Amino acid sequence: METIQVTPIFDWLLHESKRINFLYGSAGSGKSYQVAIYLIKKLFEEDNITILVTRKTTPSLRLTAYKLVLEILAKYFPDKYEVNKTEMIITRGNSEMIFKGLDDPAKIRSLDLNYAWLEEATEFTKEDYEQILLRIRKPNKNNINQVILTTNPISIFHWTYTDIYLNPDPSIAKHKSLWSDNPFLDKTYINELQKLQGNYRKIFVDGEFGLLEGLIFPNFTIYENVFDTVKEYVYGADFGYTNAATLMKIMFLETGKFIADELIYESGLTNTEFTNRIIDLLPGSDRYTPIYCDSAEPDRIQELYNAGLNAQKARKDVNAGIDYMIENMLGVTARSINTIRELRMYSWAVDKDNRILPKPLAVNDHAISAIRYGSFTHSRIIDSVSEMLPFTLR
Repeated sequence: METIQVTPIFDWLLHESKRINFLYGSAGSGKSYQVAIYLIKKLFEEDNITILVTRKTTPSLRLTAYKLVLEILAKYFPDKYEVNKTEMIITRGNSEMIFKGLDDPAKIRSLDLNYAWLEEATEFTKEDYEQILLRIRKPNKNNINQVILTTNPISIFHWTYTDIYLNPDPSIAKHKSLWSDNPFLDKTYINELQKLQGNYRKIFVDGEFGLLEGLIFPNFTIYENVFDTVKEYVYGADFGYTNAATLMKIMFLETGKFIADELIYESGLTNTEFTNRIIDLLPGSDRYTPIYCDSAEPDRIQELYNAGLNAQKARKDVNAGIDYMIENMLGVTARSINTIRELRMYSWAVDKDNRILPKPLAVNDHAISAIRYGSFTHSRIIDSVSEMLPFTLR
């Protein structure tokens, strides 16, 4: 059997970890892979234990941690476990590893757990984390129950910084890892990391918590529910394959301000798959609602249009669109986890002397681009119509 590739993260988990373990650092450091191996080891060596692996949403969990664990098991432990693919539960004897998205916290209320892994911990609310802590209560023969949080350190204003990183509680262990600690990292990936600037470099290369300086959207509200009257809405779409294909709903209130809602954010979708996903998602009447798309992709826009969707070219005035968003975007819905992550990092470019430049860094901006396409293009259309009328639209 092949030898499993481990890094110092795995050794740290074996020897230094505690009840609460906060693993943070740069992209490419191997945090997720090593935690997956550690929990698989628990699954095979400890009897009658329950392990929860979770992300904020089930689709993101299925594409990341669940897929990763299955790949490791298939490679190193074939035929030594069972999988319920419908429920996403892996069993070995009387022990089980359960995969559940926390888009509905009620999903875990009946669980008694020995171990829990919160992948991409910055997606979760503090309340989500506290609910999981309450479930870490199942008796364990070795008297060890643990919570593991893995993340890139997004912002000094996030609860993972204020309530975990800065917390002196001796039951909390913290471990920082960098891409340079991972000897198995692809050189092409390393080269891409080295191109990052500003907050992106601080977070994804240096593994440090992001700062407010240079952020384009330092203040926005996260809405659990939208109680205000939505006057009208449109959609914005950003195409992608390697990068995430994104569909955002832009909801304009009576005030003219808007709130954005993330509907699709997924990489690896062909344009036909993206089109079908939109058709399945939108009710029939909404297929006449404008979907403003990246005008640099006319063929893809035409495919959406041919499928019966009201796809239109968006205006691409980047800085003007950002200015409009700064002035008019109130925030996003709580389920828009990828959008929230983008907004918390989206920053202005800097020059060689680290001075801020009047242009954004075009990194991790797929949802933001879709919001800009939908909101700014629609606002310009409304303005042009109002200029043609002998009265002002209100």
